[in-house]
Amino acid sequence: MASSEVSIPTCGIAIATLSFHNRTYPTTTFSVIKNLCSDVIVGQELLKLHSSVTFVMNGPEEALTIPPLKPQQLSVAAARLDPPRLFEFLLPECTPIATRSRKCTPEDAKFIESEVQRLLAADIIEPARSPWHAQVLVVHQGPKKRLAIDYSTTINRFTLLDAYPLPNIEELVNNVAQARYYSSLDLRSAYHQIPLLEEERFYTAFEAGGELYQYKRLPFGVTNGVSAFQRSIDRFIKRYQLQKVYAYLDDLIVTGETIEEHDLNLLQYLNSVPSTAGTASANVLTKQPGEL
Repeated sequence: MASSEVSIPTCGIAIATLSFHNRTYPTTTFSVIKNLCSDVIVGQELLKLHSSVTFVMNGPEEALTIPPLKPQQLSVAAARLDPPRLFEFLLPECTPIATRSRKCTPEDAKFIESEVQRLLAADIIEPARSPWHAQVLVVHQGPKKRLAIDYSTTINRFTLLDAYPLPNIEELVNNVAQARYYSSLDLRSAYHQIPLLEEERFYTAFEAGGELYQYKRLPFGVTNGVSAFQRSIDRFIKRYQLQKVYAYLDDLIVTGETIEEHDLNLLQYLNSVPSTAGTASANVLTKQPGEL
């Protein structure tokens, strides 16, 4: 659907040969959906097999050509990650807490305002009506500043730890060591690529500039943010059946024993996330057998 808020489960898959405009596509996989508005909908999976696709519109203006997008230009919204249950393990005595806002310098107040506007424009936060109210802080990291929300005195007080495990480092190293070629990828604003359930957003409320806001995407600082993020990445890799792709939080490695295998695995990863959205960097490294 055009709206990311609407989805429908599939009933299964069917594999058949598709004949379309004098072209034949053998062993094409179709998703089966009830009450589909047409017999067949051809999606990007088929269209992107071609170097380009031309739609004749008969409009008065000259032809418009849209070049292929670079990975850093792709949309975060296309990630299509399922929202995790971030606040599933709350203590029975959980009651809303509204903390008092801290005073800040005029420079920090200006920085908070600019960051809030940036998060609003990126659709990461939204105005809130909530009984919860966490403090907003400005963390100084040398010459740089970072906006942080202090959930330690609000929702984190009542949240039990989700014991979902992080990947075993030794096992990851052993898997990577089997390959000769690998790409390292670092996801941009990784937490903010994970959507929150609408009914859980009010737990993340914070005040800034006299207004109350809440997160629409996974915020930093909540108790189970790490486990929720790792679980989402692991499910993403399994859902798209990505081969030889390993993730430790927002650091991903795509490997291959040959350059052809590596490129195929990397292409499968990039095609699976029209939003790899966030891939801030991707460096291809080569090693000799037995080296790491």
